[in-house]
Formats: sequence, structure tokens, C-alpha cells
Amino acid sequence: MKYFTLITQDKKQFDSIIVLYEIFDTAFGKCLVATADKGVVAILFADTKKALLEDLGSRFSGKIFRVQATSWSKDVQQYFEGVMPSTKIPLQLIGTSFQTEVWKALLEVKSGTTCDYGAIAEKIGDRKKSRAVGTAIGNNPIGYIIPCHRVLRSDGGMGGYRWGIERKKAMLSHETLK
Repeated sequence: MKYFTLITQDKKQFDSIIVLYEIFDTAFGKCLVATADKGVVAILFADTKKALLEDLGSRFSGKIFRVQATSWSKDVQQYFEGVMPSTKIPLQLIGTSFQTEVWKALLEVKSGTTCDYGAIAEKIGDRKKSRAVGTAIGNNPIGYIIPCHRVLRSDGGMGGYRWGIERKKAMLSHETLK
């Protein structure tokens, strides 16, 4: 969290009408960074612009989307290029209290390491909630920065990944090469 600060907000209280976004290429494919009034609200990955826009629309229905680079989206783009931001980038986590608790626990999984769903459930206080944790991880709106790609099945298998197993493998490989 050296380069990021967290702002949590319940989905029902997310009142920003306009969501600004920018699309660019990364080592992991096309990336969409969406920002609102308080910070970055989404970092999404896909193979096509169309798929990125569909993902964005499904997450923020009823909002107005506008293509516009912001200083935050530029900072995220530079972060993916290996340039560390000079100021902390605000991440505006929009979800239920359970989801944001899971996403915060993911931030404790160090780069280059992995854990399983049960370990994240244990971090938030109840190992029996590993299925619910898996659902929350699958809904993570801020890919890579909130490292849902670092979570594996209890048997060490890749499990699922919202943006594809090959992308998950690439992200894990990228981190171990650093």
C-alpha cells in the first residue's frame, strides 16, 4: 500500500454520476482504468475494448461514462510501466462491508507469493466463509493492485479468474520475475 490509499464506500452510497475512463495496453492485455470523484474505482482487463466496456457497464449501471484521462489513470498506467507514483493514488473501493473486508485482506498477500481462499477467510475471521470469500474476490473491481490473482485453490490449482487463467498466470509470473 506504499503507493495507494484506500477509501471504502458502500455501493448504495456511491453517488458519483459520471465515471471517467481510459483504456491502454499493458503486459496483461488491454486495461481500463475508471475513476470517479474520490479516486480509482476500477482497473479491468480484457482482450478487447468492447469486453472492457461491457465489464465497466455491468459494474456501474446507471452511470454516465466518459473517455477522459485523469491524473489517477495516468499514474496507474505509469505504475504498470514500472514508474512508481510520486503521490499516493486513492483507490475508491465500492462494495459491501464484507467485500471491502476481503479486498483489504488481499492487500496483505505479498507480491510474488500466493495463498488460498481459506487463508483469506481466516484473515477476516472465519475460515468457513471461503466460498463467500471466493465470490467477493471474483467481484474485485481493482485488478492487479488488489491482488486477487494471488489466490489459488486449496490444492494449489489456479482456480478461476475473472479475466482468464492465462492472464492470472502472466501476472503471477511477472511478480516472481521482479
